[in-house]
Amino acid sequence: MRRFLIFLMAVLVVGSAGWRLSHRSSAPGVPPSVLAAAQARYRAGQFAQAEALASAQLASNTAARQPGDPDLLVLRGLARVQLGDLSHAAADLIEATRLSPNNADAWYGLALARRAQGRLPEGAAAVAQALKLDPSRQEFRQLAVTLPEHFGARTHKPRPAGLVMPFIAQQGHLRFQNGRPIDVRGVNMGVALPGKFPAEFPRGAIWDTWMTQLGALHANVLRVYTILPPDFYQALLRYNLAHPRSPLYVIHGVWTELPANNDFRGRFQDDFRAEMGRVLGVLHGDVDLPARPGHASGRYDADVSRYLLAFIIGREWEPDSVDAFNRLARNDTAAAGPYVQAHGASPMEAWLARSMDWLVSEQMRRYHQLTPVAFTNWPTLDPLRHPSEASPQEEAALRAARGEPKGDPVRKAFGEDVVALDPVHVVATAKNPAGTFASYHAYPYYPDFMNHDAAYRTAPGGNYAGYLRALRAHHGPMPVLISEYGVPSSRSIAHYQMQGQHHGGHSEDEQARMDVDLDRTIRRSGLAGGIVFAWLDEWFKRNWMYFDLERPANSKPRWLNSMDAEEHYGLLATDPAGEPTLCSAASATLPLVNGTDGLHAEATPAALHLAWRTQGTHSEVRLDVHPAPGDEFHVVLDGTSGQVLVNSGYRPFKPRPVGRQTYYLYDPHAQPVPGAPFVPYITLPNIRRIGRDGAVYPAQTDEPGRLRGGGREDPRSHNLTQDFCTVGGWTHLRLPWTLLNVTDPSDHRVQDGRPAAGPRDQTVRISGIGVQLRSGTLNTRGTVTWNDWQLPAYTLREKPLYRALQLAWANSGS
Repeated sequence: MRRFLIFLMAVLVVGSAGWRLSHRSSAPGVPPSVLAAAQARYRAGQFAQAEALASAQLASNTAARQPGDPDLLVLRGLARVQLGDLSHAAADLIEATRLSPNNADAWYGLALARRAQGRLPEGAAAVAQALKLDPSRQEFRQLAVTLPEHFGARTHKPRPAGLVMPFIAQQGHLRFQNGRPIDVRGVNMGVALPGKFPAEFPRGAIWDTWMTQLGALHANVLRVYTILPPDFYQALLRYNLAHPRSPLYVIHGVWTELPANNDFRGRFQDDFRAEMGRVLGVLHGDVDLPARPGHASGRYDADVSRYLLAFIIGREWEPDSVDAFNRLARNDTAAAGPYVQAHGASPMEAWLARSMDWLVSEQMRRYHQLTPVAFTNWPTLDPLRHPSEASPQEEAALRAARGEPKGDPVRKAFGEDVVALDPVHVVATAKNPAGTFASYHAYPYYPDFMNHDAAYRTAPGGNYAGYLRALRAHHGPMPVLISEYGVPSSRSIAHYQMQGQHHGGHSEDEQARMDVDLDRTIRRSGLAGGIVFAWLDEWFKRNWMYFDLERPANSKPRWLNSMDAEEHYGLLATDPAGEPTLCSAASATLPLVNGTDGLHAEATPAALHLAWRTQGTHSEVRLDVHPAPGDEFHVVLDGTSGQVLVNSGYRPFKPRPVGRQTYYLYDPHAQPVPGAPFVPYITLPNIRRIGRDGAVYPAQTDEPGRLRGGGREDPRSHNLTQDFCTVGGWTHLRLPWTLLNVTDPSDHRVQDGRPAAGPRDQTVRISGIGVQLRSGTLNTRGTVTWNDWQLPAYTLREKPLYRALQLAWANSGS
């Protein structure tokens, strides 16, 4: 099959090469009719005849002592590739490149031959030469992406004689070497564009545009999780050279997944260190990275090391993995490296110290540079004790003592306060004045102890301020950086917070106000600064609340789920192109649904839009989403409020009584039941908890099916928590796909819980959505249809959060 695909590509793309050859003059002694005839045979798929014609003419030229003809050699070489005579094909094409070094088709043909032979590096070198000669040829670019990148020879950077140490971590702050503190105003660079997964990185001029926007934001730090394409580092260097008084500094990560067996030693450690080595080469503009699945690649020649503020290694470590490793390596607690050591440490802390020491040592060995370093941490693994946060085992015992069932269908196997990673145990040695610091991803709404601990509930400034002050007090003089913070502008709430800083459920204006408040709280708490999460709204993300209603997973980047909190943290919105705003001029121009009397509709990557001429304040919409007979959803609008009701058999979260609590749990077997009552759409963001302190913390439910009305939506400041409006004689209703059990609108897939459903994650494909509208005298029915899509069109928009932080940061310090 692989060879067939190679040959098929050659057939498809060489036609273009043959067309170009037919417009060239033949070499002396080659009748134009012979070349044209051979090309005609090739294009007709008669490869043996084409090869015979070219061979006969080339033999005649040799007998007549005439020079070889590169066009005929290219044609015969390509024909031989199709016939599987790869060694003779390569010989023809090598000879053609010798006779005509500027013949792009000859280099392209040689690349095809080498790829078919499995000699991929040689193929890469040949197609790179073809692209150098003719960069406009689409078939050259198509071939290049199937081959490893080709790099010419390079000279590695010499090690500086003197120590390079632009920045230090000292006395509560990251600082310039002269001791001047840096108030970190950072942005986490989440950069997955619509239709793309995280490793499908943007390329080209977009990075220069983003650098300009980040500079105008008055940000001074970019936090990068993993190696980005060379374009990012080149754009960063260009920007900083053009703005020497206000450069953008970089805090760079070293990404890893977790070891499958929870053992961070051995092969896992070797791979992690190899990635550290690649990161160093990237930042110093001193490495060529060949293509690897899921990773950026290319020639990295932009040295941005002078702007390298710090390293933060690793990821949010899962507590069960940390706990398992601590038990697995219980005696492996020594960490006495030359640059980073661990004292009174757990095995995981010691492993992190050794990893940090290896990174610092390697940077010193190769580049004679010292850089502040930290490991990624989060409240789940903080070193504080949280009296309201019982472990699963403790909570089960507390339930039993109260005469309640021990079982909990929601609580997972690990807790949020069962194991810790303490940065105070990981310190720099006297040989490392650049130092170490603490880095936390800290949001105001999670874990539960953020809401429940009495010390935080009574703290001046609110729970989040109380937590940050406790964190700061524990770390003493060690700088504490909040390397992720923020709230999302999603329609739905995934977790409640006492002061209203919820995990979602905010308009974009509310998100802007809250994130500025969080930023100020971080600074007032005496911390080293904060890095807001994140640059873009990213469509590929999936939150625990609606994870099971976003299927199949490989289609998620194609559509935007306004219900999903994880997709809406950005400073920049990634709006579907042409997405109608509520009650804008677009409302009256939505397409008329065929066969209806005044019902307009449009299906976009974000929502189902319905519009009609207003007839009173009361409207009812019935929606037939599933192939089963009848309607599955009823929508009622009254004035400025409304509600979505769902067939009780088809509700995605069904009530399940357990002891004194009713859980709303995802039901994989949800399917419409004829004649079943229609009920509200309910979720459970916060479950009932019992703390170590014996206090009972009640559950908090949400009803995403409650609809909010309002006025015309501002196109610069979206409010996904508003669902409909009545303006200018029109009613415009926006329904998010997840609220209708549509799991993938790009492929017309909806939830289907039949036992026989499969093999696509218990979904079924539909042709459209049936809609019946009753509003005043209007009573009409039709089916909304739309086309599948693969790569969605989108536009980028600065959200109110961008403008609010720009104002807040405008007068900040360094």
